[in-house]
Amino acid sequence: MTRIFFLLLSFSLIVLLVIGIYSLLSFQGTEKYREYLYDLDNPQKEVNSKKRIDEILSGFEQITYSKIEEDYKKYTKSAQKKYNKLLASKTFYKIKREDFFRFIVGEIRVRELLARDKYYYKCLRNKKEHYYWLVNKELLYKLLDLQVALEKENYNKSGFSITNGHRHPYYNEKVGGASKSRHIQGEAIDIHIGDIDNNGKYQKADKEIVLNLLENKIIKSQGGIGRYPGTRAVHFDVRGYRARWDKQ
Repeated sequence: MTRIFFLLLSFSLIVLLVIGIYSLLSFQGTEKYREYLYDLDNPQKEVNSKKRIDEILSGFEQITYSKIEEDYKKYTKSAQKKYNKLLASKTFYKIKREDFFRFIVGEIRVRELLARDKYYYKCLRNKKEHYYWLVNKELLYKLLDLQVALEKENYNKSGFSITNGHRHPYYNEKVGGASKSRHIQGEAIDIHIGDIDNNGKYQKADKEIVLNLLENKIIKSQGGIGRYPGTRAVHFDVRGYRARWDKQ
């Protein structure tokens, strides 16, 4: 019995070891591991001002669309005529792997606003030096405004998560986005609503709190709000004029 016990114990340890190695080698495992290492070496403070957002963005190299490598444009379909018109005048941030884990708004990290594509994966694995990120800083300001407004009214400012930020054309098509989606231009964010009112669970009222703040204090007539009734999803953007819709 003792021998069988030790054989079973050894087998269990081997299985746990394999699972651990797999976790490190998997996409999510690698991401979490890199994030853990980054935080060990780079203690961060919450980003709670627009000035600090500007400081972080100014530390990233910028590159015009015309100078982005052709294989990226081809893979992302950015070079196609219908998308080229949207992107030709844009300036992207050229960010490195360690930049993925930086706080950009509150404790929201840059990686949460990126498209999870093969370029992201290669950069995460250190097989590519940089990644192209398109974001309108006004969008980041609005995200900060939302957190500030929630906190001011004694709600949970971290009671939502980011589901989408910038989406290049190919990724946008893959997830079923509109052909002229504001995500393509780095002007939109989708969030998933959780426990906003701190009562320990999600309820419809949590989403109403966020929608009311976006409607009356944050986006108002200067952008779009996707309400998507019956879901926990909310979209907002900084297109510069009022737009509202309910269907995905």
